[in-house]
Amino acid sequence: MSIEQQKQKEEILKKIRAATVDHPKRISKEIDFESEIYQKKEGDLIKVFAESISKNAARVFGASHLYDAIEQIIELHTNMGWESIFCTDIEVIKIFKEAGFQTLSLDPKGEAQVSVSFCDGLIARLGLVCVNSEQQGRLVSILPDNHIVIAFENQLFYDLKDYLAVTYNNKQKTVPSMVSLIGGPSRTADIEKTLVQGAHGPKELYIFVIEEK
Repeated sequence: MSIEQQKQKEEILKKIRAATVDHPKRISKEIDFESEIYQKKEGDLIKVFAESISKNAARVFGASHLYDAIEQIIELHTNMGWESIFCTDIEVIKIFKEAGFQTLSLDPKGEAQVSVSFCDGLIARLGLVCVNSEQQGRLVSILPDNHIVIAFENQLFYDLKDYLAVTYNNKQKTVPSMVSLIGGPSRTADIEKTLVQGAHGPKELYIFVIEEK
């Protein structure tokens, strides 16, 4: 290495050292779950959840029981002019067939315009749908342009920490390798900061909350 190259190297190293000194290390703090933002708000959880997720263009419907939800979904399917429904859940498929609905697709590579799936939980404060992707994968929730989620009132939690504590600590004791958190139709503003909906997943998200299981 020549003398000139050595000088250039020293100059670069000085700049790196100066930049490091001027920017102190970040000190991470534990999350204070007792702070005001995490405290449960007054009102029904379903109302809090609906208000939160509706801000992101998701639509929430109520149903008295599972069969009622399926009937509403079939009616929505007819009104929207969808051709078929992509579903992998055996229980849901059985009810669809009992209701006389036969246009079901089990092929993840098919061209179904809508998918139907259950979820693991609903987070009211954040307006999130939690899906155990380790069990059913992500195809149902991201492949078609429209995603319909069937949930139950006893799956409502105020915050994410409540969902994790009850769902996994008590039942499975371990958190799955992948949990998808859905906050509405997919959207991105990566290109010129222009918001595009449905860029890498469903353009529409419908959630049917059943009163009791």
